[in-house]
Amino acid sequence: MKINRLFKDSFVYMLTEFFNKGIPFILLPILTRYLTPDEYGILSLYTTYIFVMLIFSGLSVQGVINVNFYKLSKYDLSAFISSSIVLFIISSCVVLIVLIAFKNVIAKLLAIDVVWVFIGFFIAFFKQFYVIVTGVLKMENKAIKYGVLQVSNMILEIVISLVLITVFFYNHEGRFIGIILATSFFGCYSIFFLIKNKYVNYVFNYAYFKEAFNFGFPLIPHQLSFWLRNGVDRIVIMKLLTASAVGIYSAGYQIGFGISMLAMAINQAYQPFLYRKLLNISTENKVALVKYTYVYFGLIMVLATFVSLFSKYILKIIATEKYVEALDLIPYFAFAAAFHGMYLMVVNYIFYANKTKLLAKITLTTGLIHLAFVYFGIQYEGIVGAAKASLISYFLTFILTWVLSSSVYAMPWLFKKSLKNSQ
Repeated sequence: MKINRLFKDSFVYMLTEFFNKGIPFILLPILTRYLTPDEYGILSLYTTYIFVMLIFSGLSVQGVINVNFYKLSKYDLSAFISSSIVLFIISSCVVLIVLIAFKNVIAKLLAIDVVWVFIGFFIAFFKQFYVIVTGVLKMENKAIKYGVLQVSNMILEIVISLVLITVFFYNHEGRFIGIILATSFFGCYSIFFLIKNKYVNYVFNYAYFKEAFNFGFPLIPHQLSFWLRNGVDRIVIMKLLTASAVGIYSAGYQIGFGISMLAMAINQAYQPFLYRKLLNISTENKVALVKYTYVYFGLIMVLATFVSLFSKYILKIIATEKYVEALDLIPYFAFAAAFHGMYLMVVNYIFYANKTKLLAKITLTTGLIHLAFVYFGIQYEGIVGAAKASLISYFLTFILTWVLSSSVYAMPWLFKKSLKNSQ
């Protein structure tokens, strides 16, 4: 892929990422007007719960499919995807058993009815097929088709949610219903897509199954580290403060962390480009990749500064006065998002080198550090202390991941011309 193609695809991914990952951000002006901070806090906790379901049921199978996409023939790739689907179906069954045993505890923790505990599970289940298909389209460099699929999903989810909340005056449950209906529809479509395009061949390969497991299972602590940063903090706030504080905290997070939508969009286009480059790359091309990465680092820090300086005006446009306390949180989340975007650039080399076990140790450690900082931060500064904890943990995660990336896949981060190609 040429650089100009990369920028074109990045633009498409940026738009679709904004609409897809940015749904909470897009809905924020409306939700903050129709939902109280308490209801918005419960909504935030529930979306975090769905994220946890995705971690344990999916085992990051889409990531290992991406890594092998260019290494396998179409037939072998379809066998790999089929075997990976078997893996996440088995893991989903294990998760369901756990939910049946602890359904009442989870429902009480999230302040929801028990039925929503199981609906969250099915949202995650159907979402796995959808994630695989969007990954396939990305690796095929079909940015337009990828964008159409993502935006269609977004429109259906938003329309259902808004109609239920603004017309029929549902509370946060209207948003829940919008998510389950849209996810179920596009999950079924994704199954049809995989079959029609022969990305599944009903062949079970134990070697592929084992590879997917060895890739994904160590990533559970890694993925949970993000939950520790973006989920447990809300639970701690709920327990130590109030649901209203969770709502204000979540609103500040959505505004400040909006930068991450751009970062993830760029990474969507950059990852397949990078994986192809690394198959046969010269030292000069490695230096060029590093230079582009440093330019990206600089630009995302400038963007975080901009959001911080104009946070007062952004908050005034997006939220009501009920959420004015979120103003003090936005700068911390903006720079935390910048460090997360920088992390995305360096972690790709670790995935490519298949060193996910080492990555999991770093991210889990920083996630636990974050949890400790959140707890003590809330004790001294309330939700502002929790926001500061996010900034510190994302910074530590980026630095430590960068160090690990340099050790598992050599890149000329200091522009050393004598660097040898290695994986």
